[in-house]
Amino acid sequence: MNKYIYLRRNMKNIIFDLGNVLVNFHPRDFVDKHVLEEKREKIFRLILQGEEWQKLDRGTITQQEALESFLRKMPEEKETICKIFPIYLTDCLSPNQENIKLVYELKKRGYSLYVLSNFHKNLFEKIEKEWGVFQQFDGKIISCYHHFLKPEKEIYELLFKTYQINPEESVFVDDSLENIEMARELGVLGIHLPIREELSKKLSFLLER
Repeated sequence: MNKYIYLRRNMKNIIFDLGNVLVNFHPRDFVDKHVLEEKREKIFRLILQGEEWQKLDRGTITQQEALESFLRKMPEEKETICKIFPIYLTDCLSPNQENIKLVYELKKRGYSLYVLSNFHKNLFEKIEKEWGVFQQFDGKIISCYHHFLKPEKEIYELLFKTYQINPEESVFVDDSLENIEMARELGVLGIHLPIREELSKKLSFLLER
């Protein structure tokens, strides 16, 4: 049997990451837009590459606690930090319309759809409320509510257990190869989606049934 026919017949679940899959996320552009050139690199490292970002994803600190931590580490940049940190909620994210259209198409074709993503609580609650696409999903596991992060095995297993998902009947799409490799170890068909690659081409074998 042709491999793609086999996959099309046997795959029942499609699991999506959010950032750089369904959600456009370009933090460099955000910092470049709002921060003076001579300060950009240190502000980027502080806010977007520091430990606070992962703790927000894990749900172990609040947005206010993260802000206070940034100010302790870089008090001389209080004005810049207080200016940009609150508005990343509105300026850092936008919907990937092409990939979101694909979600609707896959739902019409009978697949069960899920979200598995590392995401901040405030950010996720904003887009879940404002973007209608989330009504298409049969379930979701978001890191900040469960205190695990991809690629930790526990967050994948939590998704499978919560929604009675058979990994061998599932496709997972993520922009991080590390996250994909863990999914593959657990029996999922992992599809790596680097930035600027077309998701519709990657999932074309699922659109023919």
